[in-house]
Amino acid sequence: MEKLSRNFGFFTVFTTVVGMVIGSGIFVRASSIFQLTGAPGIALALWAVAGLVSLAAGLTIAELGAAIPETGALISWIEKVFGKKMAYIYGWTQVVLYLPATMAALGIVFGSQVSLFFGLNPDIYSIIIGIGTIIFLGILNSLSSKLGGHLQIVSTIGKLLPIFAIIICGFLYGAEHQSYNLTPFINLDPVPGKSLFVSLGAAMTAIIFAYDGWIGCGTLAGEVKNPGKTLPKAISIGLVLIGIVYIAINIAFLMVMPAGALAQTQTPANDVARILFGNLGEKIVGIAILISIFGTINGYMLTSIRVPYAMAIEGMLPYSEVLGKVDKKTGTPFNSSIFFVILSILFCFTGKFDLLADMTMFVIWIFYIMAFLAVIILRKKDPQLKREYLVPLYPITPIIAIIGGVYVIVATFLNMPYYSLGAIVLSILGLPMYIYLERKKSKNLVLEVN
Repeated sequence: MEKLSRNFGFFTVFTTVVGMVIGSGIFVRASSIFQLTGAPGIALALWAVAGLVSLAAGLTIAELGAAIPETGALISWIEKVFGKKMAYIYGWTQVVLYLPATMAALGIVFGSQVSLFFGLNPDIYSIIIGIGTIIFLGILNSLSSKLGGHLQIVSTIGKLLPIFAIIICGFLYGAEHQSYNLTPFINLDPVPGKSLFVSLGAAMTAIIFAYDGWIGCGTLAGEVKNPGKTLPKAISIGLVLIGIVYIAINIAFLMVMPAGALAQTQTPANDVARILFGNLGEKIVGIAILISIFGTINGYMLTSIRVPYAMAIEGMLPYSEVLGKVDKKTGTPFNSSIFFVILSILFCFTGKFDLLADMTMFVIWIFYIMAFLAVIILRKKDPQLKREYLVPLYPITPIIAIIGGVYVIVATFLNMPYYSLGAIVLSILGLPMYIYLERKKSKNLVLEVN
């Protein structure tokens, strides 16, 4: 197999980790996390724990990326250890659930933030604006990949500006607005009617969504210079920095507003910005937040529309001959873009960001855990496999990632059992689809031979 060129250094991997992880979650999920924990101490502790789990996950997945540097990334890794059928189910789940539902969640939260920014009713306009944004970015990325790439540069600046502005000014001037009251620091009954295990699990899932994106670092492994040193360094520094930033901005929130008030607002970052900087400052920070979320949607659109295309050219989706076409004028997978946009719009009609975000984390972490297990299995099954990078503190690091993932899955299932079952059923439908398409390919092969 031809090897990929190793052109990426530390800074490329580092900025990829930071750019893919920091998105909309830090701006909008603080409210639900304070609601679910009922106390700032537990909330801050969960941000730290989720950061540790994400760090363990990123370091673990990097070993697979270095050992199996293939374009299919997680699909290739799952196929090598668990077989082609399971790999197909993962690809199917990405196409019909994880990616479009994530896109819908981001579209809804963007629509909600735009509505609140302009004083509109989010219950009416969030879905409309979200769908409009998804259609716009679908067209943009179908017409030109370069436009989508340039937009990412602007959005990266946009997402860092409000974060550091709030952290710095919150720590410097937050005490002028409130006495930094952390009482109660711990609450063992945060949500009446729900067990502590389920409540904290729901909060953990919400935080894990804010950390999601580290999987991208593993896909770069085959193109990284000296991956044995560069990968762990870039991933660990990147995710530790992100964890510190996430905890710091939550402390800054608490220095400006009490936890009870943060739990009740839909726009925690905007409200804190208004207190710190006044109405004009709130507007400036609000615009930066919108740019950040818009850029996150664009990033997902840029990469997601290529997933059904990649499966289609392998003949692994219905109407693959249509979805696998590349537009001659633009050089982009136009039909795949239309298909993905339509699926995303359908998920938008749920109108619930938290529901979609939690459901996507539930289903994708099932496959993440399989990848963590694959590292352990391959260590025993294929010890001769060339590994230019080994996960540090093995097997402790992958075990931490697995335990964290299992907790997220179990707690999410207990918190929303029907939606979780629906996600599982939708994923399992990939199996009969795989059998059907394999039989179809076999029949076509027989016809060609005859």
